[in-house]
Amino acid sequence: MFRRRLRIPSFRRRVRAERRALLRLQEAHRYLAEGQPALAAAMFEELANHAASREIPNAPQLSLQAGRAWLLAGEVDRGMDRLGRGLQMMVQMGQTGRLPRVARRVLSELRSRGLSEEADVLEGQVREQLPGLSWPQEAATSGAPVTRRLPPKCPYCGGTVVPDSIEWVDQGSALCDYCGSVLQGEG
Repeated sequence: MFRRRLRIPSFRRRVRAERRALLRLQEAHRYLAEGQPALAAAMFEELANHAASREIPNAPQLSLQAGRAWLLAGEVDRGMDRLGRGLQMMVQMGQTGRLPRVARRVLSELRSRGLSEEADVLEGQVREQLPGLSWPQEAATSGAPVTRRLPPKCPYCGGTVVPDSIEWVDQGSALCDYCGSVLQGEG
C-alpha cells in the first residue's frame, strides 16, 4: 500500500544548471556590451570549460568568445590561447564543416587588430591539424542559405549572430552558436 514516489532530482538539477548557465551567458554578453571585457572573458571561459567537460557542441564558440573578450581586455596571450583551444575543440568535436568560415573570421579579426603574427601562428596550427582543409576566400562565399534576415543578437542569450558561421536549420532559421536556441529569420 506504500507508493514509491517518482524521483527525478537529476532532471531538476539539470534544468536548474541549464538555467544558471543561460543566465551566466546573458550576463557575459551584457558585460561585453557594456565595455567590461575582462569580466565577460572570465565568464565565457568558465562556461566554455564547463561545456567542454560535458562535450556540449557550443563549447568551441564559448571558448572563441572568451578569446575575443580577452583580446579586448588587452590580455593577448590569454586570448590567443583561448582562440586556439576553441578552434581545436571544433576539430575534436567534428565541426570541421564550419571550421574554415569560423577560422577565417577569427584570423581576419586578429589581423584587423594588428595581430598578424599571432594570426599566422594560429592559421598554421589549424592547417597542421587539418592539412586538406579548404579555406573560403571571404565570408560572403560561405554558401549559407540566407533567404531571411536573422536578428543581430540572440533574443535568448544576447549573443551576436554571425550568419556565415552559424548552423542553419532551414532556409529561414538557424541555431544560436552560444545557447543553441532556434533563431527565426525576419521578413
